[in-house]
Amino acid sequence: MKKRLGISIYPEIAGKEETLEYIKNAHGCGFERIFANLLDFHDTVEGRKKLDDLKQCLIFSKELGMEVIVDVSPHAYQMLKLKPTEFNFFYNLGATGVRLDEDFNGDIEAELSKSIIVELNASTGIETMQKTLAKGGKAENLIACHNFYPMRWTGLKYERFLELSQWYYKKGIKVAAFITLPESQKGIGPWNVNDGMPTIEEHRDASLSEQIRHHLATDLISDIIISQQGTTIEQFKIIKTILDSETDKLTIEDKEKYRIDDKAFKDISENYKVKRDLIFELEEASDITEIEKDIIYKFPHVPRADINSYFMRSSWPRVVFDKSEIKPRKHNSKMFKPGDVVVLNKKYNRYMGELHIITKEIPNDGKRNYVGHINKFDHLLFDFASPTRNFKLIKTIKWNKK
Repeated sequence: MKKRLGISIYPEIAGKEETLEYIKNAHGCGFERIFANLLDFHDTVEGRKKLDDLKQCLIFSKELGMEVIVDVSPHAYQMLKLKPTEFNFFYNLGATGVRLDEDFNGDIEAELSKSIIVELNASTGIETMQKTLAKGGKAENLIACHNFYPMRWTGLKYERFLELSQWYYKKGIKVAAFITLPESQKGIGPWNVNDGMPTIEEHRDASLSEQIRHHLATDLISDIIISQQGTTIEQFKIIKTILDSETDKLTIEDKEKYRIDDKAFKDISENYKVKRDLIFELEEASDITEIEKDIIYKFPHVPRADINSYFMRSSWPRVVFDKSEIKPRKHNSKMFKPGDVVVLNKKYNRYMGELHIITKEIPNDGKRNYVGHINKFDHLLFDFASPTRNFKLIKTIKWNKK
């Protein structure tokens, strides 16, 4: 499933010129869609000025080729003096679709979906989508978009998020969800509340990297949208890099250094073509060696089909690095704990070079070198590991931690 990145804009708060620059920066970093809010529109002189500023931002976004969705409600329709089926107003505003924040009983949703993209509230249940589809809604023009939750402790329960998203996914409906900037960054949102604005409550204090990698791991979300305005260019670039999920590659120089035979090197090169969207962040051990780094970051990890209860096992490196030597290194802990990452050393003979991500505590018998640790949040990703799901590791990204 193709994944898209999106931003939310609030020119009525951030200012028109700053918002236009923000859109330009996001688009330049590969972001493809815009979320804008019309819920609080009022038919006053000030309200119409804000609407005109928003229009300039939306038209600019559409001219860049971005998808533009505006969030509307019965109140907004009333203030704009529009019937719910009148979509030309939104086209002229610069929008390519509307998000209907409340239930119109399926009739309006189905009718609009024949002409424009329609987003429905994914977080409040499946009933509106069921009615819309039953009344002839055009599935390819429908998106189930989850809410964001500015108040702490009100975000969706993770299990409920999965339940709802899986239902839409199985129906062939695209699903969108929001991630939040760190609370300390004080991103701009629609209301004067700054508890973060995630879809899932467990994401509220998570880093941007943790949130986006979690959504990638579920493989349910097609559109991942930053809920606040204020993302830096550096953050845009790193997020896009994570989404693209390129694996560092073993070079010809590595092939010669590790004496990798031609067939193994060719097989590795072919496997690099497989996209890896199950991505773990690794806090490296201080004494990690060069060959261990190459096994961790340059190798296309493929989990074994014969799954065990104690670790995710990438055994292919032992075949490729069989002519190298991985010397044992001392690790003071008597036990390896969930989240520890190890590379087997030469004491394990034919198994030397395997990489294991520990999922259940095991003794440290001196045959495994500790190379780093995966933090507690990323343990959520263990549930998505399977023999058909390749994975990769990246270094922990420091800048986006709280």
